Amino acid sequence: FKAGWDLLCFCLLLYCSFSVPYSIAFDDSVKGASSSGMTQMQQFDLFVDIIFLLDTALAFLTGVENQGFIIRDLRHIASHYIRSWFILDLGGSIPFDLIVATIYDDTSAPAASSSNLIRSLRLLRMIKLMRAVKFMNRLSKLKQKDGYETFSSAISLFTAAFFLVFVGHLLGCFFSLIAEYEDDNLNWVHKYDPSLQDAPVNERYILALYWAVITITTMGYGDVTPATNMERIYAIVVALIGAMVFSFCMGTISSLIMQVANFDLRCEEKMRAVVEYTQFREFSSDLKRKVKAYYSCSWKRSAIPYLEDKILDEVTSRLRH
Repeated sequence: FKAGWDLLCFCLLLYCSFSVPYSIAFDDSVKGASSSGMTQMQQFDLFVDIIFLLDTALAFLTGVENQGFIIRDLRHIASHYIRSWFILDLGGSIPFDLIVATIYDDTSAPAASSSNLIRSLRLLRMIKLMRAVKFMNRLSKLKQKDGYETFSSAISLFTAAFFLVFVGHLLGCFFSLIAEYEDDNLNWVHKYDPSLQDAPVNERYILALYWAVITITTMGYGDVTPATNMERIYAIVVALIGAMVFSFCMGTISSLIMQVANFDLRCEEKMRAVVEYTQFREFSSDLKRKVKAYYSCSWKRSAIPYLEDKILDEVTSRLRH
């Protein structure tokens, strides 16, 4: 049950990492739970919130690892969880935006459809962005689980790719959001194509995502440009963040490639030393070939490249034998 539950929460965290920024930028709905017109997306988001509330409760019954041992004492589990993820999990699981919208519906307040309410709901939805942090944390823990060591490089690669795509998605959504707080005749959307003001939100999202990705990857074609001072300031911040994020992701991917090729590089270095030695001693061509064949076969089948002697010296005698 626990494995299936964790998989469900993992998939929902991935979904929320992308749906929450999108809803902040493009969902202007202010309908509460009592409204008859809740969209299917709102209903599904409510289901997701309930799942995460249950997950928060189950966390108080789930053992925690400490120095290689699983602690099952409920008091220790509760203390550890409250001091770590409890506040973020609880704050990100309660549907504050839906609660506020429902209160306005019940009181029939005239401000329910005002821009102030929409802005308030967007601010409340930002709390759910903590789920992206939780998703990254679960990815890092996944690499440490028994049986997943083989997939460590693949998980690290997925983490770097997810981080890059998520940051691009988040910055693109906020770029579109900023345009709504600027004059409709002055913002970047109007500057690029005035017809986009009334176009479906998907078209504006794709354009904003395109701008964010191009900016993060330092290409900057210049076809989509900020038009107001606020948008220019945001573009500067995005450029600075993008430089760091892109460098981090590319560095991580390069490091993973080096790890995969590390064994072959050690073999090539050893073979290079053998070839130089045979040349120094002026071995015959036939002898050179035999020596190279011997090392090529025996070295790749032995434990020498894995520093077996050094590893065994560092473990206890009981583990060694």
